[in-house]
Amino acid sequence: MKRILAVALIAIVVTALALACVACSPAGTYQFASMKYTSGGVSVEYKAGEKSALGITVEATAATLELKKDGTYTFESTLPGLTLSEEGTWTKEGDTITFDDDFTATIDGKTLTAVYAGITVVMTK
Repeated sequence: MKRILAVALIAIVVTALALACVACSPAGTYQFASMKYTSGGVSVEYKAGEKSALGITVEATAATLELKKDGTYTFESTLPGLTLSEEGTWTKEGDTITFDDDFTATIDGKTLTAVYAGITVVMTK
């Protein structure tokens, strides 16, 4: 159950980051880099390619966000037992990207950062 919850949380956070990914020219493909959260007062961080305490290794390719020049995006996450696909629109104002007028993320160069439900997810171009 913990594994499924961890995978679901990663997918949610990655989705959030994917929706928030925009820099000066944010169009392009972003992949999972890391996620960080606090559980029971302990800070936990997972990086792409590292094995987690639960024995799960999440590769960078497990979550991919493509920001298209026409203002649309596609997001796909494939994790053990969970596959998510999203499509929609994005806009950029300053260093903030808004996905479907609902979710935001910040962009700094080639790094997209989203915070959702206390989980910080980072994706890189």
